[in-house]
Amino acid sequence: MIKQTRNPEKFDVLELFSSMATTKGYKINDIHSVEEFISCVTDSIKESATNDRTKFGKRVESLFAYVAGALGHVKLLKQEDTGSIYYLGEEIIAPDYKVILKDNTQILIEVKNFYSPDIEKYFTIENDYYLKLKRYSDINKIPLKFAIYFSKMNQWFLLPISAFTKTENTFKINFITAMAKSEMAILGDRMIGTTPNLEIHLITNRDEASPINSSGIVGFTIRKTQCFCANQEVTNITEQKILFDFIRYGKWIEKDTEVIMDDDKFLGVKFIYAPTEVTEQPFEIIGLLSGMISNKFKELTTNDGKIELLDLGLNPNAFEILIPDGYDSSQLPLWQFIISANEDFEEEPNKTLERNSLP
Repeated sequence: MIKQTRNPEKFDVLELFSSMATTKGYKINDIHSVEEFISCVTDSIKESATNDRTKFGKRVESLFAYVAGALGHVKLLKQEDTGSIYYLGEEIIAPDYKVILKDNTQILIEVKNFYSPDIEKYFTIENDYYLKLKRYSDINKIPLKFAIYFSKMNQWFLLPISAFTKTENTFKINFITAMAKSEMAILGDRMIGTTPNLEIHLITNRDEASPINSSGIVGFTIRKTQCFCANQEVTNITEQKILFDFIRYGKWIEKDTEVIMDDDKFLGVKFIYAPTEVTEQPFEIIGLLSGMISNKFKELTTNDGKIELLDLGLNPNAFEILIPDGYDSSQLPLWQFIISANEDFEEEPNKTLERNSLP
């Protein structure tokens, strides 16, 4: 998927000036109006830069576009909540995005960030807020869904309002229920497993290898990189790229680092990556594609855990974890799980609230 090239300096700034002019009385040919506009925008940016909720919310909204675009089932994604809206009747709110899938299914999606490490804590949507989104959805005759990013778990869920528990004034859902009822699979999301361990070997030429001196120092020039899965070398270039993405953005950790010796000479070093827990099954889960894509985005937009960028000028296909259709390899075997939504899932009885009829 390709991101359309725009000229925000020309069009978006003028649109913002025009919008603010209606309430502040700016005139485009008046230098004082222009100076006041610049000052107002500067103050707004400074205020937003110190507001973590605003920054994280905007960044997650941008992140969703890259996740949806990179998963491969979306053919058009358009920001919906921009520009002026004129309407009849009760108040409405435009959701963040309009999405058209490859099968021409249309969805309106409101993106939300939920920052909590507690899987039992509820994410809530105010009823009045939902009704304004629903009115917009009804006018357009396009179903509305919520894309919620549980950022502490690095996990996305796509949910209709029917997945939530309705209380008097809110709709609410926790991590466990959201996981069971998520529809992320319609965007192309999958859970991926492979066989431990994954390894990267950095090797020098044998005729250049040197012994480690008494101070523990050795000269080393990388001449070759080798990839391994479960002790078997992965030689296919596409599979090597997949393996690199798994190591960099998946859930496995760097378990060990070992030197590679040729007699008394230092030939190279191997980095070993493994799951934190190992079962008796022939594979272990390395993560969801949406989570790996999110980790790619975070790598480029944060520094030491602090947000530096809210969006990127890259195409979503730059974030793909490219697993070809019909993938089948003995060198890097994959287990791909497409998780369907369980609409009938219920919380444990002592945690289930009475469900009222939905509006």
